[in-house]
Amino acid sequence: MASVIGCLELIKAANNISSFTLQVLETLIAAATGYLVIVSVGQYYLDHGFDRQDRRPGGRPNARALRRKIAANLSRAHLVRSTP
Repeated sequence: MASVIGCLELIKAANNISSFTLQVLETLIAAATGYLVIVSVGQYYLDHGFDRQDRRPGGRPNARALRRKIAANLSRAHLVRSTP
């Protein structure tokens, strides 16, 4: 998500706006806040969509089920000590 919205492009746009209004700090704070909101809201919906996909019948197993399965396999595995 952050790779699509270029941070440098956003800072350049904020600098262009601040050159007209002479309010440098305010435009940079507004740009940073906007960037944070856009990225966090987009990330929320992206994660929510993948979570919904995991719960579908026939979908891929979710991370919690995979962690349980790996932990169960590790607890049953016999650890072999290597010889020096």
